[in-house]
Amino acid sequence: MLYFGDFDPSGAEMLPSMKETLVKEMKTNDIEFKRVALTKQDIIDYNLPHNPKAVKESDTRCKKFVKKFGEYAVELDALPPNILEQKIKTAIESEIDIDLFNSQIDIEKQEVESLTSIKSKVVELLKDQLN
Repeated sequence: MLYFGDFDPSGAEMLPSMKETLVKEMKTNDIEFKRVALTKQDIIDYNLPHNPKAVKESDTRCKKFVKKFGEYAVELDALPPNILEQKIKTAIESEIDIDLFNSQIDIEKQEVESLTSIKSKVVELLKDQLN
């Protein structure tokens, strides 16, 4: 499971919480969970604006988050769309065999062409029989 979320106390706890829920309620022990974005490194690499005041002390997860990451709070949408798109593409492609995927696409195209040809022949046959 690839996760993209805000870099704040709630966003940091979202993935572990989802994992816990899926494991407990759906018995999904064989799923790998990865946080792809937003990370502290993203904030540094892309010089994203962060506001220490956005880390709400009233949030019960605040102390744990600040201790681990500092007073950073950044929304995922602060990441430029082209960078987010590239991160999504890279994350997905790193999880699949792209050559196998592309060969399956080619097979599907061939099958569609074959079925289209068969359909045309059947339609012509039916027309001939109805006339």
